[in-house]
Amino acid sequence: MSAPLQVGSVLKKNGALKLLLSEAIRITCLGRTLSGKLPKEFVPHTKLASLRDGCLVLLADTPAWATRLRYATPQILQQLSLCQEFASVRSIRVRVVRPDIPGGQTGRRNGMTDRAAAALRRQAGVTKDCRLRTALERLAKNKDSDTP
Repeated sequence: MSAPLQVGSVLKKNGALKLLLSEAIRITCLGRTLSGKLPKEFVPHTKLASLRDGCLVLLADTPAWATRLRYATPQILQQLSLCQEFASVRSIRVRVVRPDIPGGQTGRRNGMTDRAAAALRRQAGVTKDCRLRTALERLAKNKDSDTP
């Protein structure tokens, strides 16, 4: 059995991983700089996700902080225009990341109750339109796959 490979040697040999690591380091450094440019109340609730093609993507930890960030976008853009690292930023997008979900997943949550899923299944059972029936069954099935 051969000796395990060291992470550093794998990163040096694999070009894709090397680029990924380089981008992660760049975003981390930009995130630190950004923290110094944001209004102080935003710092604990905001992370930098990416900076590409003049668009800065920020992650907020709640919808409320995302809304506050969106309203503050003009002031943030003005502040960032004074910083060389962010001189190319022309727009800001804000997304919500739920820290209470493992991996900080973004996107929509399925807030469907068991009762609602059962109602969808019942309605699918009496629906004559094949496409509508299939859509209702798929919605109910999504609820089933979301339960832990």
